[in-house]
Amino acid sequence: MNPHQTMGLALLLEACLLTSASAAVDGNEWQRCRQVSDAAARLSCYDRLADMATTASAQAPSPAAAPLPATTAPAKTATERFGLEQKAAQEGTTDTITSVLPGNFEGWEPKTKFTLANGQVWQVSDGSSVYWPAKSPKVTIRRGVLGAFYLEVEGLNSQARVKRLQ
Repeated sequence: MNPHQTMGLALLLEACLLTSASAAVDGNEWQRCRQVSDAAARLSCYDRLADMATTASAQAPSPAAAPLPATTAPAKTATERFGLEQKAAQEGTTDTITSVLPGNFEGWEPKTKFTLANGQVWQVSDGSSVYWPAKSPKVTIRRGVLGAFYLEVEGLNSQARVKRLQ
């Protein structure tokens, strides 16, 4: 039983005890207090009934609190994980990588594929195109919002949205 279930069970038992304690006070007495016209007298009547209910609940045997098992953190349920799938997938990841495009670089156009020096293969996924010749330029792939990635070439004031193929 996980801690949330244990807490829920304890609250349910407490509610049962309070209900049984208030049941000890006759329903007609509550009605009688309700009909008292003087505000101070009505309050006094309700206070007397509350004291009776408290006394009855104090006399009721209380269940022994079960010790919580000493275990590791419980696995989260599907409801507790809902909406955090992307966050869990991104934990332990980096926001940028830096590498080199080996050889002659002439820019890009839609669907151009790049093989970085680290072996990763990326493809331009937007409609942008740039002509800019360079020899083995340094590149940075940056994580954007909503799962997008952007390729930035050192010395070039432009970027392309890319997706990783390999």
